[in-house]
Amino acid sequence: MVTRFAVLAVAFLAAFMAPVVADDRPLLLGTTTSVDNSGLLGPLLKAFRDETGIEVRTVVRGSGAILQLGRSGDFDVVLVHHPDAERAFVAGGDGLGRYPVMTSRFLIVGPDNDPAGVRAAPDAAAAMERIADEILFVHKGRLIERGDADSFFDAPQSEEGRAFVAGELLW
Repeated sequence: MVTRFAVLAVAFLAAFMAPVVADDRPLLLGTTTSVDNSGLLGPLLKAFRDETGIEVRTVVRGSGAILQLGRSGDFDVVLVHHPDAERAFVAGGDGLGRYPVMTSRFLIVGPDNDPAGVRAAPDAAAAMERIADEILFVHKGRLIERGDADSFFDAPQSEEGRAFVAGELLW
């Protein structure tokens, strides 16, 4: 998967390198903090340099800042993750084209027995609400009580839970 992504990203960068080759200057890439923090940028840029001989310098900011700097002509390539803003950037004549190279996937993970019922949630927001409604009461590194938040604060089942709700439990 990473190799496939690397090939796509290198091809993406190579498609825009013609102006750089002509004047032998580094390619200037504006990208986002999340792309930079992913850990993929370093290996991709090395593969690009190894394949093309072109050095790439990066500027890392949020998508909005990168696109604004791109509008000013400060970059050869922008790599951001805001599809609507990207489309507007190209439609406004600030970019030659929009070429999706990756997507983000967010996973909610948890125990096999799914005590909060996350698997049955209709969407991520509902799943997060179910998780937030669940409480784990831990005291001195030991799990004391587990259950839904309303029940815990209305009628804790453990002595420590009752003391906590009463404001009498010292940590």
